[in-house]
This record gives sequence, structure tokens and C-alpha cells, in this order.
Amino acid sequence: MKAKNVVVIVDGVRSGYLLPTAFRSAGISSIHISSIQMLGYMKDHYVFGSLATSEIDEIIDMLLSPKWKVLAVVPGTESGVYLADRLAARLGIRERNDERTSHLRRNKLMMTSAARNANVPTIPSRAIKKPSEVRESIEKEQWLPPYIIKPVLSGGTDDVIFCPDFATAEAAAGRLIGKENVLHEINNELIFQPFVSGVEYVVDTISYRGKHKVVDIWSTVKGTHNGHHFVPEYTEAVLEYTKLPKNLISVTFDLLDSIGLRFGAGHTELIVDKNDKVIVVETAARVHGASFPRFADEVWGHSQVSELVSTYVKGKLPRHRNRKYDKNLRIVELISYTTGKLKAIPQIKTIRNLKTYFADTLPESGEHLSKTINALTSPGVVVLTGESLEEIEADYNFIHHIQRENKLFELF
Repeated sequence: MKAKNVVVIVDGVRSGYLLPTAFRSAGISSIHISSIQMLGYMKDHYVFGSLATSEIDEIIDMLLSPKWKVLAVVPGTESGVYLADRLAARLGIRERNDERTSHLRRNKLMMTSAARNANVPTIPSRAIKKPSEVRESIEKEQWLPPYIIKPVLSGGTDDVIFCPDFATAEAAAGRLIGKENVLHEINNELIFQPFVSGVEYVVDTISYRGKHKVVDIWSTVKGTHNGHHFVPEYTEAVLEYTKLPKNLISVTFDLLDSIGLRFGAGHTELIVDKNDKVIVVETAARVHGASFPRFADEVWGHSQVSELVSTYVKGKLPRHRNRKYDKNLRIVELISYTTGKLKAIPQIKTIRNLKTYFADTLPESGEHLSKTINALTSPGVVVLTGESLEEIEADYNFIHHIQRENKLFELF
């Protein structure tokens, strides 16, 4: 019997939920491995699923079965990086990232250190394992407020806290150390940094055999809502790269090299400060989340997910094709200012009749809404697209206004 081509997806949730469908469209089935017991995934999208903890040898034996031919092991989200690298090594897959450098692609503090050692511009950082180390860091580095404190593990702006002063930072450290993050891992260590302001960009890439390709570049706009900073308001595709700082892409590629990301997806966040200096925030060895690849596919006919699948199926990076970037794309991340059970969205018909409206992902009646404090607590998105940025801006301003007036969601 001929072996069936499969990919192994580790922790195929959040950013990774689109992967099995995309691989299936290319004729490749998917096997799911969960790195942690609490992680749920869409089981009907996989031919097999298992939990890899103490039974790692059994999982390896199963994957080495003559009925499977494993083409790649892919992390679906950040929590899957370590296990994906380990499984790929145990399976003898040649086209893989080195498991000896997995920590550089997962631990944000080690990532920053590796980048800095490679002369990649990064934000100065200190490790914090107890609240008293906040004062020690400030005194040693002579940093002035404001500050940023966040877990070395986790993702999606989970517990990224803006601290206007020392007292706030010390209190934040006390709350975060020992807390379980959104990926069900315990925060044993935090990153403490000075706050750096500027224009935020995201560069989505695919890498193969150490060569990198930019798929899309996005600019992100965040604001202060419900007493929390860094709440995403919208993310917009950058269509003209000539208007970007010249070294934005080269800095991204240098970062990927410094952390050993030679294969797979990269989702890199950068800041361009007031002096046009490009500074790395962090990267994640995964595809862009929040349904962004799905909307990119629908608007442009390609996405980071489709490029990743093509790369693994064909064994090479996709060529630069003449794609039609004829439409601007803005993904509006909705903000809830109330907490409770959703009754209705009174303005939904008006929103769907906006000139640049394209699609949405909205909560249903009866769902519980929380106040939006980060990307993870946004209740949904509205996608705007069109040739005119002015029309997109007008429609966005309407949505933003009804949110601010607390007229978007009606609760019981």
C-alpha cells in the first residue's frame, strides 16, 4: 500500500486553525498533535489526533507507520514550536528547523538576545522573575518611564502591559508572575523594557532552506480602551513597499537568520520610530492569526497560509507572481466597552451596507462579551476593502463612532 502524504500540525488552534483545510485543498491530509492537554482543536479536520506528553515514543512510532509519509511538522501556534521541532528531528525530516535553537523562536527574551548579538536592532530588555527585580533593572539600566512588561511566553498581546511609572511596573510583575497565560503556560519569567513609540508594522514571511520571502506587510493601529493600552483598532495591508523604510525587510530577514528560522512561517512585529529607525519587537514562528490569511485569500487570491502550503508541497518557495493588489484591505478589530450577554447588534445592516464592506466575523446572540483589553478579547472584525482609502476611512470612522457611543452591541 502506498504511503499517504501527511503533515503534522502541533497545536493547530488560533493562528493554525486554517492549516488543515489549506493542506487538504492541496491533497495533503493532516495529523494533529497537542502539546498540552487543555488545548482544543477541530478534530474533524484531521485524519488523526493525539496528545503528546509522556507518550512521545508512541506518537513517533505511529508517525513512522508505513501508511504515512510525513512531509513536514508545522507549529499551529507559539505553544507548538518546541514540540514541532522535536518531532521533526525524531522523524528524521531533513527540511526542518534545528531543535537546538527552538528556544530562540519561542522565548522572547532569548530571541531578543540572539537578535542583539547579530546586530539586529531590538528594544533593550531585562529578565524579571520577581517584582523586586523591576527596581534593580531600572537602576542598572538607567531607564526612564514609561515601561513595558510582558511574559516571555504567550502571544496575541496577552498581558502586554504599559507601565507609566515604577510602581505600576512592579505591581504588574507581581500580578503576572505565576499566572497562566492564554496558551495555558505558567509565567515564570517576564520581559521588562523601556517603552518605544512609533509606527507598528507586521511582516509575514515564508522561509525555506534559509531563504526568506515576504508574503504581506501590514501596518497596525492600537489605542487605549477600557483602561488598557495596545488594544488593536485596525490593521491595514501595505500595498506599496517603496513607501516603507528601506531596511524594514532586511532587518526582518536578519532577525529570522539570528533565531534559526530556516523553514516555515514567520510573523514579525517591528516599530519604526520618529527617526525612521527600524526596531524589532518580536517574531513568532507561525502564520498570522485572527483570520487575516482567510481574508487575504478572498481579496487577493493568496495568503501566508496558501504560500506556506505551496512551499511544503512543492519543496521550494513560490515564485513572485504578478498578483493583483488592486484593492486596499483594512481589518477593523471591534471593541466592546461593556460586559454581559449579547442580545443584538442593532447597526449590523447599516454596517453591511457600507460602501467598502467586504466581510465580518461577529458574535451571535447569547454569547458573552467582555470589555476589550487586547487582541484576544476583541468580539470580532469587520473587513473593509476597495480602491479608495478615503472611502475606507469614512466607513471605518462610522464603525469607530458607534463603538465609542456604545451603540454597536445591545446586551440583555
